[in-house]
Amino acid sequence: MVKDLMHLVKKVESIPEDMPFLEFKKLFSETKQHYFPVTASNERFIGIFPSNDIRSVLFSAETEHLVVMKDIGTSKIIATTPADDLNSVLKNLL
Repeated sequence: MVKDLMHLVKKVESIPEDMPFLEFKKLFSETKQHYFPVTASNERFIGIFPSNDIRSVLFSAETEHLVVMKDIGTSKIIATTPADDLNSVLKNLL
């Protein structure tokens, strides 16, 4: 069961959807986090992005001031709960 592995889950900082990229860039330089959940103003999870997805913006001074984090996050996610069995989770990933 997923609940049996919850002790292995690390706490991550979520990113507000309207956070300007320039603000995120500062946070990114200070973290070892590789995946960033994106949340709406009501704290609802709306997407996620890996650090690799920011490369195109990170090295583009022309666009980095125009981007907010909801522009980068993807909403195509696979969700699970502690009550799910690991076999079902694995099938969803394939």
